[in-house]
Amino acid sequence: MSQRDSILSRPPSLGSARRAVLLPLAALGLAGLACTAGIAPRSVLTPGAPAAPTAAATVTLAPAAAPTSAIPTATPPPASPSPALPSAIAASPTPLGGGRELVFAAGPAGSEGLFRMALDGSDVLTITAGLGASYNPAWSPDGEWLAYTSDRSGDREIWRLPAGGAEPENLSRSRGADTAPAWSPDGQFIAFASDRDGQAEIYLMRADGTDVVRLTNDPAVDQDPAFSPDGRQIVFVSNRGGALKLYVMNADGSGVQALTDGPGQDLQPAWAGDLIVFASDRGAAGNFELYRLRPGSGAAPENLTRNGAQNGSPQFSPDGQYLLFDSNRDGNYEVYRLNLVTLGVTQLTRTEAPAKNGEPAWRP
Repeated sequence: MSQRDSILSRPPSLGSARRAVLLPLAALGLAGLACTAGIAPRSVLTPGAPAAPTAAATVTLAPAAAPTSAIPTATPPPASPSPALPSAIAASPTPLGGGRELVFAAGPAGSEGLFRMALDGSDVLTITAGLGASYNPAWSPDGEWLAYTSDRSGDREIWRLPAGGAEPENLSRSRGADTAPAWSPDGQFIAFASDRDGQAEIYLMRADGTDVVRLTNDPAVDQDPAFSPDGRQIVFVSNRGGALKLYVMNADGSGVQALTDGPGQDLQPAWAGDLIVFASDRGAAGNFELYRLRPGSGAAPENLTRNGAQNGSPQFSPDGQYLLFDSNRDGNYEVYRLNLVTLGVTQLTRTEAPAKNGEPAWRP
């Protein structure tokens, strides 16, 4: 799921594809999930044989060392002014979740477009429909840039679009499949998954697409990166131990440690505060639910959804009080909001098959 391309290849809900960028659905055993979002599997690559299973280490996450010089630090140049896109909602003094609006992917698999809507699901506006398949939306921390995956150039690449309007810009420009963009907390870098070097790995680039650095180097599949709130670590999905599980590493690619173990597959991680939320079928093979984990606590992941449907693509609200996710609990894949205190769920989109809605992203 987080890999949309993995699950949805990210869709267990749409998001699976966070599309994991690299694994084929069959390899993940997520065919059902891929339908969740109605989006093509995020994972686009077919990795080599995974490494032999190894026991997952107990992880106690201590503050990681600051990123090394291998990670670029320059600030990307500002984009030139351009006509503004229509705003989906008016400014609010107390916006729900601390956000301004939502963006999500919608449409039949293979031709998804990006749409924006108000926090309550109203005022839906088109952003990229008709410009190739677009998915994996991710807002910059300041809410001024939208990064996403698109095949509009003929290959899966990472693109970015200014919130104020303008033509989208291709950031990755590689011969491989580049997917699942994730912003660093300071907005200076974007982590993403790519098979440009022959296997699915995690890479880092500046927010303008320059100074690309490869962070992982393993014969297994690595995908679905997400930064820690302090920017010092990255959680990601890998099958280097056998099944797809969560791993964490320093932001320079060093210090890789297993974060989850046990049955099932763990996908599409999102990190806010001291919590990591992810999609997993650990409770029942093929049934993806949302779980939350407090790294280093020693406590088992807590199931947040428990409804028997496919649930994926979790994304925290800016204030960490809510989750956006996609699910087929009501028949079609739709976008939902989860209150992390009450666990109450609100449906935000409604459409008819074969169109699907998923992979939501909350604009700060």
